[in-house]
Order: sequence, then C-alpha cells, then structure tokens
Amino acid sequence: MTIKIVKMILKMLGFILLHLGPQLLMATVVIIIYVGATVMPETSPEDVQPDLMLLAGIGFLITLILLWLILRKKWRQERYWQFPKDKGYALLIGALLGIFLNVAFVGIIYLSRLEELFPLHAELMELITGGNPWIMFVSVVILAPVVEEIIYRGVIMELFRSVGFRVSVIVVLQALIFGVIHGNWLQGMYAFVLGIFLGLVYLKVGSIWMPILMHVTFNLNLFTRVFGSLFGEGGNRSIIIIATSSSFIIGGMLMILLWEKSKEEF
Repeated sequence: MTIKIVKMILKMLGFILLHLGPQLLMATVVIIIYVGATVMPETSPEDVQPDLMLLAGIGFLITLILLWLILRKKWRQERYWQFPKDKGYALLIGALLGIFLNVAFVGIIYLSRLEELFPLHAELMELITGGNPWIMFVSVVILAPVVEEIIYRGVIMELFRSVGFRVSVIVVLQALIFGVIHGNWLQGMYAFVLGIFLGLVYLKVGSIWMPILMHVTFNLNLFTRVFGSLFGEGGNRSIIIIATSSSFIIGGMLMILLWEKSKEEF
C-alpha cells in the first residue's frame, strides 16, 4: 500500500508539473525579454511589453496538447471523460452555480476589504484584465478552466480514489492543492473553496464537463466585468450585501437541486 501511495504521489506531482512547467517556461521568456531590453543600447524594459496573457495562453495550450497525448486513450474509454448528453439540467445548474459563486466571492472580498491585506491579488487582477480582452477570454475563460479541471479533478481526484482515500479526504486534498498552486494567499483561499464545490459536483455528476463548465462561468466575469460597477469604488454597500447574500442562498439552492436530481453515487 505504501508503494502504491508513493507511485500515486509521483504521478500527481508529474501532472502538477505538466500544468506549472509551461507557465514557468513562459515566465522565463518574459525575463529573457526584459533582461535583453536592459543590455541592448537605446532600449529599456518599458519599451518592451509582452502580452502576459498571450504567453499564459500559450502555456495552457502546450499543457492541453501534452494532456491529450497522455490521456487520449482514457478519454475514449472511461465514462467520466464523456460529454453527459443526458444531463443537460446538471450542466445548466453548473453554469449558474459558477456565476453565483463568483458574485458571492467577489462580494466577500469587497465587503471584508481583504485586498487591502493582500495587495498582490489586486495587482494580479489588474494584470489579467489589462491586456487584449479576446486573448484574456481564450486564456482565462476557456483554456485555464479546461486544463485545470482535467488535471485537478479529472486526474488528481481519480489518483486519490485509486488508492482508496475517503471521499471527504479526496475533496479537501484536491481543493487544497488547487488553492496552493494559485500562488498567492487571497486567490488561494477562494480557489480552495471553489475547488471544494468543483470536486463535489464532479463526483456527483460523474463527468469532467460539469466542473469545466462551472469553472468557465466562474472565470467569465473577469471577461465581461458584469459586476464591475457594483463592486468597484463607490459601490452601494447595501446592494453589495444583498447581492452577496442572495448569491450564497441561490448557490446553496442550486447545489441542493443538483444533489436531488443527480443519480451518481460517490
């Protein structure tokens, strides 16, 4: 059993590296560009502004291609990789759940002023939303959720199940790993909570497409900025409290509805 767990951990670390490796490679490209700008005559780093979201998107695309090469046989054979054509209700609930969770999390961050304690988060959000919106859409709304759900729900959760871990332990562990890989405290905290929801709906519905769609709609607000005026500077605090609490209530109702309608067993 110990050897089996060690093999599982090594496989898990390999897939995490598959996620982070291309991103680190793209970060290295940025560093090389800036260093090159400092040594070139009549050029400064301010003159060179690489599109960071484009590089991140390239990193996600590299990971997705490698995942396809490694997992393509499983995608054809195992049921949880198949698109759930008979579970349209679950996909709709998942899409709505992602939206309401996003509103709830953003509301809590605003009301608690957590960004004042963790200024890196605000800088990161500005960096993500400050570039070309279509590149950001492809990178953050499409590629990132697909890659992250395949790895952290589709692969890592199944690795934990393969060694007989309890469901509660599996859900918490994969969410904890998902939070840690985001690399900053505030994003890591809400990524952990989001990971709990994503893990639960994956296990309940039995298809990787459910958390992918939920993750896509969660990230979609970064692109649309639908709630930007509500949660921005000068936003009405009473309205924000109502929106945040309502989103939690609706999100809870959606989870209950999903639990009642889905027949999958853990």
